[in-house]
Amino acid sequence: MSSNSFSFNNSVGSNSLRKKSKVNIEEYPYNSYNNSWNTVGMSFTEPLNSSQQKRYDISQRVQQPTPIDFDDSLSAFTWKNFLKFSGPGWLMSIAYLDPGNLESDLQASALCGNKLVWVLFWSHVLGFFFQNLASRLGVVTGKDLSQHIRKQYPSGVRNLLWFMTEAAIIGSDIQEVIGTAIALYILLGIPFWLGVIVTIIDTMTFLLLQQYGMRKLELFFISLILVMGSCFVAELLLTDIYVESIISGLLLPTIPPKAMVQTAGMVGAVIMPHNIYLHSGLVSRRNINRLDRNGNEVKIANQFFLFENATALLVSFLINLSIMAVFSQVFYYSRGEVPSTNVGLLDASQALSASLGSLSKYLWAIGLLAAGQCSTMTGTLAGQYVMEGFWKYSLDPWKRILFTRSLAIIPSIITTIVAADYLDVLGEYLNALQSLQLPFAIIPLLKFTFDIKLMGAKYVNSRTSQLFYIFIVGLIVCINMFLLYQLAHQWAIGSIFNELLFWTTFLGYLYLIYKVIKLPHNYNFD
Repeated sequence: MSSNSFSFNNSVGSNSLRKKSKVNIEEYPYNSYNNSWNTVGMSFTEPLNSSQQKRYDISQRVQQPTPIDFDDSLSAFTWKNFLKFSGPGWLMSIAYLDPGNLESDLQASALCGNKLVWVLFWSHVLGFFFQNLASRLGVVTGKDLSQHIRKQYPSGVRNLLWFMTEAAIIGSDIQEVIGTAIALYILLGIPFWLGVIVTIIDTMTFLLLQQYGMRKLELFFISLILVMGSCFVAELLLTDIYVESIISGLLLPTIPPKAMVQTAGMVGAVIMPHNIYLHSGLVSRRNINRLDRNGNEVKIANQFFLFENATALLVSFLINLSIMAVFSQVFYYSRGEVPSTNVGLLDASQALSASLGSLSKYLWAIGLLAAGQCSTMTGTLAGQYVMEGFWKYSLDPWKRILFTRSLAIIPSIITTIVAADYLDVLGEYLNALQSLQLPFAIIPLLKFTFDIKLMGAKYVNSRTSQLFYIFIVGLIVCINMFLLYQLAHQWAIGSIFNELLFWTTFLGYLYLIYKVIKLPHNYNFD
């Protein structure tokens, strides 16, 4: 086996990482079972120099596995055993509660009340299936999605996927910056542009928390989710909601006229592309014995992560549902079911204050601030995994968050200064961007989890599930096609130019998807 081939049969390597010529962090996969680095098929003669040791130390800030103690009792479910695995699912669920999701819930509710509750529900259901595939990929192979893409795709397609993922991360970060700035304006009264600059402090917050280890960071995230949930549920208790409309919106699927952008945006806001990379990266760093893929530890890990994913996304759905229920009443039903357009996060606080009192405004701001902080940190983690996986390059966390935040702050400041009244429109288009990017994360995930050589007979997707996922991807692509059609007609002037813009974008989008699907079958995982 060549030195750059990944093997499921990892053997015990030396306790200190050594090199033959040039050290490549990714080529020495961590053997989490015996706390050493895989050195299969390699010989080492010299210790790391100071520069290489620094790269290794940087890599370990993200790649250090979280230990899980296995024993015979783990074959049975107990809450104690479940807590040993908890963490990745809750971090993953934060992307379902970021400011982009809150704005998507808000705009859908203001435009058509609770009629899109079914979209919210099924988006979470589909998200559960895709997140479960991402966690299974990480558990079984010990590598995240970006690492698999780097090894299996040619450079051109790989660079395209990296660009798409980074664009999704930056787009999400713009929403987090704007959401945090709005929350600070509501709470402290500081201008939007200053609030955007203040978000740089997130860098220091993240670095401070990361020093205490991933496990404590996970607990901090869970506490922020509890803060968000408490604030939004409190809003729900203050509101006289129409339960019948919620049940009707859940059981009777319908898309009102002019709500297609909100529908696609809701799908993109819920199932976020970079979240697939994050989830596979988090579970791949768990300390699990992968020497035998058919062994007990891999099986138990998949079962517990499956349950955690379901629990975390159920909580996420209930929080999002409470937001939709509140703003459906405030913006839609209280006004005689008249649609409200161009409603943003700031409008929400003002409407809550007018309808339910000033306390509701501050509860909304605190929940929004917590959502922004959570999403900033998980976005940084996802960015680190993506950078290391695609480019085999370990970047200091503060450099990574500074890179992403710098690209996000510039358009955010321009928008808050020049066109502050259009922040909600920007958020709507950013949610649509996430939906357009989604196939470029899901298709590679399906390609890998469909492959029996990679996943093994026990964990590969069945024929029935493969057909189901292919149908879902086709449905998402069709929704995106309709979305592109609407956006082309909104942005362009003149019917001929409209059609030209649409068909050019349509064919280009399909071509990019075709290139991603056309995966060369030269697997190196034997």
